[in-house]
Amino acid sequence: MEVAVITRHAIANYGSLLQAAATQNALETLGHNCRIIDYVRPGEVCTQLHKCQLQQKPRWNRTPLRRRVYSTLCYTENVMAGRLFESARRQMLHLTAPYSTAQELTANGPKADVYMTGSDQVWGPMEDGTYDPVYRLTFAPEGAKKVAYAASFGSTELSKPLRGQFCRDLRQYATITVQEDSAIALLHQLGLEGKQVIDPVFLPDDAFWQSLLEPINAAPGSYFLVYQMRKDPALCAYAKAAAKAAGKPLLRLSASVHQATWGGKFIYVPTPGQFLHYIKNAACVITDSFHGTAFSLRFGVPFAEVLPTNCTGTCNHSLLTLTGLQSRLVTDPADTALTATPINYAPVHKKIETARTASLSLLREMIEK
Repeated sequence: MEVAVITRHAIANYGSLLQAAATQNALETLGHNCRIIDYVRPGEVCTQLHKCQLQQKPRWNRTPLRRRVYSTLCYTENVMAGRLFESARRQMLHLTAPYSTAQELTANGPKADVYMTGSDQVWGPMEDGTYDPVYRLTFAPEGAKKVAYAASFGSTELSKPLRGQFCRDLRQYATITVQEDSAIALLHQLGLEGKQVIDPVFLPDDAFWQSLLEPINAAPGSYFLVYQMRKDPALCAYAKAAAKAAGKPLLRLSASVHQATWGGKFIYVPTPGQFLHYIKNAACVITDSFHGTAFSLRFGVPFAEVLPTNCTGTCNHSLLTLTGLQSRLVTDPADTALTATPINYAPVHKKIETARTASLSLLREMIEK
């Protein structure tokens, strides 16, 4: 089967790129040809991203001088990170021709037997706050087979107008699978059925991830690692305190240069292979990132999660529930002892393997039936 997958593969984010690579690997291991639809929204192009970011920063958008300063700083950062991720995408993914609009996809989209919405927060808000119908496969030819694997809303609510749009578009899917349990409830509100599956990074075997590792200058177990997505002083303080209590240096990985001042030895834009290796070699990972947690689980590394209190983080909570590791969620900022508490990974990996087997079976079924 020819399978065309649309997902959030094009942003400068390690989890987004690696989950796309994992989806591709899983489909090819099942014997199908997979292409990742190279859809890059105009606001996601690294040379244009600063314009979208500026709209979310009213403090910097007040005067021409402030706008110029902010745009100059962000442009340089975005281009540096964007070029690295663009190179990695071309090496790791089997991409279609490039597209930047729904109109281009509708007029001349890739031909496939199956069109798939992939993982990540494809059904959540984009960088400009809008919801992109392209990720609901509205461009696919009439009558085309549409499926979704581990799609995520990223939140627990949709506005009334959005509910109507999602209901109309998702009714065209032959099979919908989602990542978090809250998404099942949201689908039910829309009058739709869905099944819960595990994130695609758990589908490939260990050899696949080992093949991606690239050398780093850090011995196994010699450091604490912080991988942070949101600006959260509480997480920064917790990571520094936990590393200090353990007597280990704190390393910080990020594709955003402004994190250089957030605490820890800053490692700017490591390659995806180095990113994986830093997680694998860490004594403990402190994170608010779903994929920071997912790869800690894959490599059997102790971790602690510091999550926001709003309605985001639904995938994180679902993963902790699946693995029985809700206790790794930091509820007391003073409890750095959590990071020194080992995890018995034998039962955890057994649960993951059970979910992996079931998810691969569902993936095969929804493509081939």
